[in-house]
Amino acid sequence: MLQQYLACSSQYAPVQQAFSEVMKAEEMHRQALAEVWQTAVPLTGLLVSKVMDSNAFMKLSIYDATALEERLVEQGCQSWSRDKMEAFTKQATNESLETGLLGQTAQQLGFLFQELHVVKERLAEIPEEWEAVDQSILRVNQGFEEILKLRPSLVRKLMQRCSLKLKIEAITNSTRPELRPEGMLANET
Repeated sequence: MLQQYLACSSQYAPVQQAFSEVMKAEEMHRQALAEVWQTAVPLTGLLVSKVMDSNAFMKLSIYDATALEERLVEQGCQSWSRDKMEAFTKQATNESLETGLLGQTAQQLGFLFQELHVVKERLAEIPEEWEAVDQSILRVNQGFEEILKLRPSLVRKLMQRCSLKLKIEAITNSTRPELRPEGMLANET
């Protein structure tokens, strides 16, 4: 059809029909985007409210820290110098913020916001609800930044807990009866 059009031998009716089909497809595309937008924006607001109002970032951070604590003990940090323990704890904390539940949740929210931005860009006009989405993005970023500010204290707490846990373990595993927890006999397993 393009060759016929370029050679000026094409009839107008087929060109008009093709143009009409393209316009119908364009309208359906626009309607689909508008429907996605109208559905996604309220759900995004609800999701962000649930995450932020439930203090999910903090809860996920605590869960990740607990897993880190177990990892520290497994690594045998009792024989490490304070500097080595601190370096390992900092590295593990940073890794957990990226790959732990907190990091995964923040990443998924980021992907959601990116996709909403793509939909917004494809709509003919900037939707008035964009301000609400922008506020949601700001709220999530502020919440995540607050958690990131807690990293140094998290490292200190993990080091303290690791040291305490190892001391308790040493006492429990001790063969000296006077150091065993009350009620445990030396021959108990």
